[in-house]
Order: sequence, then structure tokens, then C-alpha cells
Amino acid sequence: MLFVTPLHADPVDFDAFFNEAASCRQSQAFTTLHKNIGDRYGNDADSKNTKVNQSVSVKIPPEIRAGIGKARSVNKGEYTQVVVPLDGFWRGLKLQELEFAVGNENGVQQWRIRFSEPRSAVLRVFGTEVSAANRALKADPDRAPFGHSAKIPKGSSGEIVCDFST
Repeated sequence: MLFVTPLHADPVDFDAFFNEAASCRQSQAFTTLHKNIGDRYGNDADSKNTKVNQSVSVKIPPEIRAGIGKARSVNKGEYTQVVVPLDGFWRGLKLQELEFAVGNENGVQQWRIRFSEPRSAVLRVFGTEVSAANRALKADPDRAPFGHSAKIPKGSSGEIVCDFST
């Protein structure tokens, strides 16, 4: 089994794993997980089916393994949505799930970190960092034409969204 259902008593600390994620930068472990998720759950562009490449293992760091639930994937046509339940905390806020939008042979690339906290709490803890990351992405001449963004969306419950779609 690649993902285990959390069955622990102590909260899992995701601080090192998500490290600079509020600035839309991934730690090495997060980068590896993201790549493994794409390789395991990505679908062909013409397919309407949801496939899972069983030959790809998803590497989860041991320090967060107890806080990672079983991934669910759905082929949405242009991209595959992969949702990974989380049980732990990042900078004191309770996590709910990590969602990836994996392009089906196209440039869709997005990830969302959802909290079991209201948007106001996420803004209080991460708002300055996310805003600075969004400004940096908009000012980067290599990224600006694609509309890359970092945000805590209005109207959402608490979540951070990083979109690098091209």
C-alpha cells in the first residue's frame, strides 16, 4: 500500500515538508511527491478513464507518513484531480488535504493546500507570504505571460493555491 490511513494519536508536523510552500516553492520531499503523483495518476489526453500506474511508487517521507491518507484521483478531461487527505498541522493550522491538478499531456499544473481552518486564519498566518509570492510571479518575465499565480482565494474555506499552468 502506498498511502496509509492516518491512525496515530500525535499530530503530524508538516512544517519542514511544506517549508516555503506559501511562496509556491516546494521542499525536495514535496517536489518528489508532486512528481510521483503526476507519474502515477496522470492520464492520456484522449482518455476519459481514470488510470493509476501501479508501477510508480509514491515516496512519502517517514516523518509525515502517519499524516498522509489514501489518494483519490478523477480524470476531469484536461487534467486529473488527485486529492490526498492530510492529518496534521502546518504552522499551527490544521490541515485537511493536498490537491494536485495534473495535466493530461498538457500544461495544467496546480496544487492546493487545504486547511480545516477558516480563510481568515490562513490569511493571518500566510497572507503576507502568499501575496509576496504572487507579486514575484507576476513580475517574473518568464512566468508572467502564463498567468502563474499564488493566492488564498476569496470565497473559499482556508486554502493556498499555486498555479503554474502554461
